[in-house]
Amino acid sequence: MKKIVLLLVVVCAALLAALVLRAMRADALLESAQKETLTVSNQLSEAHMKVNHQERRNAALQSQLAERETSLAGWSNTVAQLRTALNANRTELDAARAEIPPAMARGQAFAAERDVFSNRVNEMEAAWREQTLQLQAARASAVAIQTEHAALSHAFAKEQADRVRLENLLKDRAALEVRLADARRLSSPTEKPKPGGKPDYHQALQLQPDGTVLLKPAE
Repeated sequence: MKKIVLLLVVVCAALLAALVLRAMRADALLESAQKETLTVSNQLSEAHMKVNHQERRNAALQSQLAERETSLAGWSNTVAQLRTALNANRTELDAARAEIPPAMARGQAFAAERDVFSNRVNEMEAAWREQTLQLQAARASAVAIQTEHAALSHAFAKEQADRVRLENLLKDRAALEVRLADARRLSSPTEKPKPGGKPDYHQALQLQPDGTVLLKPAE
């Protein structure tokens, strides 16, 4: 009976020791769990803060992404417009390249016309210089003609004066004939010479066309 009690006591002691050890282990595990729980709680708080920060960052990134998408859409439109303008410029460039040969031909034709025009201008300048020389010669001729005309006018006036004088002399022909007759009578050889004078030769009086009287010895 005692053995059974001792055995039970031993078993109870063993169970008590096992319970104490288990309690100690449980406390240790609880403390460890609490520590781990605290650590996990801290980590969870940090994770929650990180999540909140990441959410804010994601929101900012989403806003930036939306802005980038809007900007990208604008840039896409700009690129489309630039591509359209580039195509239009390329078309104009092709058209301009196609117009280069005709333009060069027109330029060559223009150069040829310019040369022809320059030649015409040179010819016109030469003709103008020649006409200027001719005009100067004509002016000199005109001056000479005016001088000659003045001289002819003077000579004509002189001729007119001489003509008037001759006409006046012809009007006085009767008087001149009377004078001539008297002169012939006075110079006749039948007239006696004056005393102490030289003998008078036979002389003849002749009326000239200009109205003068010419005294010639008689033959």
